[in-house]
Amino acid sequence: MVRPPGAGTRQLFVNICRLVKHNSIYCTTMSEGFELPVFFHDKELNLPTRLLSSGYSYKLEVEVEHTKILFEHDEEKHWRALIGLEELNANKKISVELLQAIALSIEKTLQ
Repeated sequence: MVRPPGAGTRQLFVNICRLVKHNSIYCTTMSEGFELPVFFHDKELNLPTRLLSSGYSYKLEVEVEHTKILFEHDEEKHWRALIGLEELNANKKISVELLQAIALSIEKTLQ
């Protein structure tokens, strides 16, 4: 189960996402980032997160165990995780359940 983030973080994140959704040309980046609270295995993790924009779309870069993972919408508007080839080659093992919890936390924050 994922708990919603704190009011301040949630409001900041929602405002950023509204900006991204309503800007029909380009969205801005948030280089300073924020922490995304994720509830996983009875612990709350505050994961460093940045908003990245690219033309008409955006991604969230979430740092998990010193590994940067991108989250973006797939064709069905669900959040999917993208992990770089370097991280895969380094044999970094990141739990699929943790990736699902992060995606769920992003989804709940946007509701």
